[in-house]
Amino acid sequence: MLKRAIWIVMFLVFPFVGKSVLASDAQDQLKVSMDKLIAVLQDESLKAPEKKEARRAKIFAVLEARFDFEQMGKWALGANWKGLSQQESEEFVKTFSELIEKSYILKIERYSNEKIDFKDERTKGKYYYVYTEIISGDKAIPVNYSLYPKGDQWLVYDVIIEGVSLVKNYRTQFDEIIRKEKFSGLMDKLKKQVNDLESEMQKAPEA
Repeated sequence: MLKRAIWIVMFLVFPFVGKSVLASDAQDQLKVSMDKLIAVLQDESLKAPEKKEARRAKIFAVLEARFDFEQMGKWALGANWKGLSQQESEEFVKTFSELIEKSYILKIERYSNEKIDFKDERTKGKYYYVYTEIISGDKAIPVNYSLYPKGDQWLVYDVIIEGVSLVKNYRTQFDEIIRKEKFSGLMDKLKKQVNDLESEMQKAPEA
């Protein structure tokens, strides 16, 4: 049920960054986060088997600083968010964040010399849109980031892969599940997916 969304989130960021065409604060901050990921992935001291969890923790920290998982989850739930209790909303954000983070970890640990080129950037009101392409062999995959300002930071609240919005894709699936199985049914599915990803992470080869 959630496989399409998981496939999308696996392409959130690739670790090799090409030269940018423009230079806004939003784009610069996004690049800084990618540079930090490069540093973690290339850190020889973190490649030993016993350092796997430490490496993953550093990757999580970079993601949590740049991606607003609470906002992503809120918009993914749409109108369903308003009906949640505080306990339900906190549980959902925690599980949703784990789903994205673990999916991303599994992908980034398998990177194979892909790079990302910054192509363009646009603004609409307070929102900023950074347009990129992931270059993998002879294929260019368009990946666009939607960001909004929070204090002095620009945070990612959506990622669009080949025209498919991560948030909208989740919203469509979440609406259908909640309509048929209520919010508790959605949480059961999300937790199962997180557990499955956790098992896959435990089996994943060392860097």
